Amino acid sequence: MKKLALSIVLVLVIQALVSSQPCLPEGIIFTSQAEIDNFQANYPNCTEIEGDVKIKGNDITNLNGLNVLTSIGGYLKIHQNNSLTNLVGMNNLILIRGKLDIWNNDTLTSLTGLENLASIGGYFEVQFNNALTSLMGLDNLTSIEGYLSIWNNEDLTSLSGLENLDSIGGYLKIELNNSLTSIAGLENVTLIGADLIISRNDVLTNLTGLENLTSIGVELVIKSNDALTNLDGLQSLTSGSISNLSIINNNSLATCEVECICNYLANPNGIVIIYNNAIGCNNPTEVANACGIILSCLPYGNYYFLTQSDIDDFQTNYPGCAELEGDVKIWGNNINNLNGLSVVTSIGGNLNISASDVTSLAGLDNLSYVGGDLGIGNNDELTSLSGLESLTIIEGYLELGYLEGGNPSLTNINGLDNLSSVGGLAIFSNEALNSLLGLVNISSINGGLHIGDNPALYNLIGLHNVDSIEGMLGIVGNDSLVNLSGLENIASMGGELFIVGNEALPGLSELEFIDAGSITDLTIVYNNSLASCEVQSICDYLVSPNGVIEIHDNAAGCNSQPEVEEACEAIGIEDIIPDPKFSIYPNPFKTKTAIEFSIPQTGFVKLSITDFTGRGIQTVVSKQLPAGTHRFEWNAGGLPAGMYFLRLQTNGLSETRKLLLLK
Repeated sequence: MKKLALSIVLVLVIQALVSSQPCLPEGIIFTSQAEIDNFQANYPNCTEIEGDVKIKGNDITNLNGLNVLTSIGGYLKIHQNNSLTNLVGMNNLILIRGKLDIWNNDTLTSLTGLENLASIGGYFEVQFNNALTSLMGLDNLTSIEGYLSIWNNEDLTSLSGLENLDSIGGYLKIELNNSLTSIAGLENVTLIGADLIISRNDVLTNLTGLENLTSIGVELVIKSNDALTNLDGLQSLTSGSISNLSIINNNSLATCEVECICNYLANPNGIVIIYNNAIGCNNPTEVANACGIILSCLPYGNYYFLTQSDIDDFQTNYPGCAELEGDVKIWGNNINNLNGLSVVTSIGGNLNISASDVTSLAGLDNLSYVGGDLGIGNNDELTSLSGLESLTIIEGYLELGYLEGGNPSLTNINGLDNLSSVGGLAIFSNEALNSLLGLVNISSINGGLHIGDNPALYNLIGLHNVDSIEGMLGIVGNDSLVNLSGLENIASMGGELFIVGNEALPGLSELEFIDAGSITDLTIVYNNSLASCEVQSICDYLVSPNGVIEIHDNAAGCNSQPEVEEACEAIGIEDIIPDPKFSIYPNPFKTKTAIEFSIPQTGFVKLSITDFTGRGIQTVVSKQLPAGTHRFEWNAGGLPAGMYFLRLQTNGLSETRKLLLLK
């Protein structure tokens, strides 16, 4: 019977294409019932619209005037038609070459009128149609080249109407349909080209309707379906077609051991995420046990620890597993120790610790490497970072606290003493934190440095070995901060300098030596005690800014850009050599470095080296030089390691660069 129906549709397609009359390559928009009714009079013989069609109008009650249309070359959008109850009038439409959008039509109860639609060349979205109860009317739709999204249709109870659909080129998303009890109607779908996502359908109890689905293109996501009890319906799906697996927050889901899931766990092709379901499907180990499988390390991660027993049972559940790939998340109100993770030496992805009862990080004593971010926040009882003494490298950000919640009992960050490399550093919302001394081994930050809303922090000592930041430097809302001690050795950065809302901060002298050319934008606002901003880096930036300048609502002397510029004039702003083409290589260096610069005209040139205090060390050259490029070499000889400054002076102008001599 199905073959006969499809044959009839094919004949209709051929007949329609033979008799169709192309028109409207630029497309058309219908905003009223009159425009629908007058379509055939306004566009006689127009049966195949080449462009896009949009139907949006509060008084549109029917589409009868469009009953001559056989195909649409672009997209068809049916949006926000508050009087339209069905799609009768589109009965001869066979082909949409672009996408089909049907959303936010409050009175639409069915898709009747699309019975002859056989193919959609783009994606198909059915969203926010709150009166729609089924998809009846799509009886002859066989293929969707793009994705299919059935999302947030409050009264939709079934997917009846899709019985002839056999393939979806993109993903299939069925989400937030609060009345959907069954996905029956998809029985003939065998192929989904991308993700299969079934999420937040509150009364959906099973997946019956997907029995013939054999292949998906990427990820299988089953998430937050409160009434779902099992995964029956996925029995034909091949595990090899699953690239990632997520089964999370399904409160009633206790049975997950269908064949495709078991086979996937036996040989994962990608990430495994299983947590916060009912007992029996609450973590990968429970599912594996039900499948008769013993897990070793998950080759792509991820690991979720939501209870103390998850921590305690780790070495039993994953015997011999020390190097964890993927992300590790430790979330749970009853977790009080991490001792079960004592064998872990590295984590390939992110490590997130948010466990309100844990007091220290003992148990992570052998962890030396984190390949992503390390986030430690929302830990109410955490007083110490002891347990991280072996940690040397964090490829991503080190985040101590978050904007939405920090570590209120943490007073210091001792325990990070061996950390030497971070991709970025963010320290936020730690109410009791008064010292950063645990960061003394960090010499450079490969991303931004952000320190905000730490009300007990009065200086930044602990960062005093940092000489470069490759991102933004932001100091925000630290009410007790009385100086920026700890930042005095920073020579360069790669983003905005952002000093905002630090109530007690009087000056910025510790930022003196930042290369103004490495600052992109400058923001100094709402620092009520800040009266002294005329440090060399700020003054140089104001002469030759690289971006936006915002200075206001500080104390007198730093309350506006003109005030700061006036203060800079009092100390004498050095003029900058225009486009000096000044390069130093290598820098940092161990013994000697090459200095190359160009001058636009013949003149007297002095090239000199000073130390951190400004004391002269050596004059590299002091003589008349012709216009052009010149190269000199400086041998530091027996000078101690540290920061030095090279100053080029010519024709009354000067340029200063920092040199870093290594041991």
